Amino acid sequence: MNFIKKTGFTLIEILVVIALIWLMYAATSSYTNDSRAYQTNAERLANSIYDSVRLARNNMIIGRWVFTGGTLLVVNQRTISLSSQWLKVIYQDVNNNTGTEVSLQRPFFEGDSNYQIIDIAVSSGGVSTGVVPIWDHTGVTSANVVMNPNSDIIIDAIKWWVPIPPTTIRTIKLTSGYRGMEQSVVIDRVTGTIEVKKSTED
Repeated sequence: MNFIKKTGFTLIEILVVIALIWLMYAATSSYTNDSRAYQTNAERLANSIYDSVRLARNNMIIGRWVFTGGTLLVVNQRTISLSSQWLKVIYQDVNNNTGTEVSLQRPFFEGDSNYQIIDIAVSSGGVSTGVVPIWDHTGVTSANVVMNPNSDIIIDAIKWWVPIPPTTIRTIKLTSGYRGMEQSVVIDRVTGTIEVKKSTED
């Protein structure tokens, strides 16, 4: 008579498999949650930059004055000063006095150095494949976006302390991020538009 030997999993083997599955799930879940948090923080910084630029432009369009030292100052120009360390909105009144209206300084939030302005790039307006801007200069060290009451946008930039002629610049892209997650704020001199994009959406 032939006896068929029945085989199966022991309780210990089943528990080991369950433990391995749980560990893999926990590791994947943690990575996903971290990535989402990093992306949210990257969007937070980009949105703050966008809001500051948009506010400065809107203030020039509606002719909003600046109240300082108990005095209302008539503003004839606002300049958005950009670098890897800050974004500042600097106003100039009719008597050529200047002051800082908005300032985002690094570290930008909660003293967290992972929030970064990563790159400033400028484009002369050339495009490739019909729609994608050609970024003529990346790694720009600083840039200024100057606005007057007529809502004109004048852009100039410096790359490694060498001025880039303002007349050649149409667009500035300011890329910021948090722990590898990046967002860009794009300012167009010709159309006056200001957009927030993922860095891959150029």
